[in-house]
Amino acid sequence: MDSAAKRAGKQVGLAALNLLFVLLILFGAQSLLRGHVSQTVGLAILSPPVFGAYLVGYRYIEGRRPPEIAGLIWSWESRCFPR
Repeated sequence: MDSAAKRAGKQVGLAALNLLFVLLILFGAQSLLRGHVSQTVGLAILSPPVFGAYLVGYRYIEGRRPPEIAGLIWSWESRCFPR
């Protein structure tokens, strides 16, 4: 098996593991909120933890920086730690 196919298989496996992690967070938080708040409030409450779980999973499970926040991290680092 060549390294490109092996690398692609590893990325697919890690992405699936990240999806499982995000779904676990989503369903767990949703089960805690069910019946306590309205659907609109529930969506507002669930959105940040699910997005955060995605970012954490992308960074620590897949081992890469999420492209969604790459520009934000770079601009923050350049402002806080000028060269």
